Amino acid sequence: MDQPPSYDSLFGKIAQAKVTSDGNVDFARKSIGIVCNSVIATVLLVVSLAVPIAAIVIGGLYLNDCPKQKYIPIYLIVFGAFSIVKAVSSLVDNCRARKNEGEQEESKPKSACDGVIGCFLFAWFIAGMFEV
Repeated sequence: MDQPPSYDSLFGKIAQAKVTSDGNVDFARKSIGIVCNSVIATVLLVVSLAVPIAAIVIGGLYLNDCPKQKYIPIYLIVFGAFSIVKAVSSLVDNCRARKNEGEQEESKPKSACDGVIGCFLFAWFIAGMFEV
């Protein structure tokens, strides 16, 4: 006899969200929350730290002798540092969400600091496209 699906799995949680959702928008919101709080998202977040670390290292190596533009190394260092802070903040939020998974049905919104850092990184990216 086949056993019922385990609702501890990612697929099982999404199937349960489909059953308990009020509509498609509610289902999409719950599904995105489940995927973002999964172990897979946490591993990808840790792996994605390689780019900001590389930006800091390259910016530090060429801080005083960039042949094209003297502000590029500073741009790389600031981008790398704030990206690491945002990634660590998201990692802590993911770990807290997994730890408190059974306590509350509704996923807690992300911190305001995470949103401010995200907006800063977006503005910093746009600012980095233009030469001074």
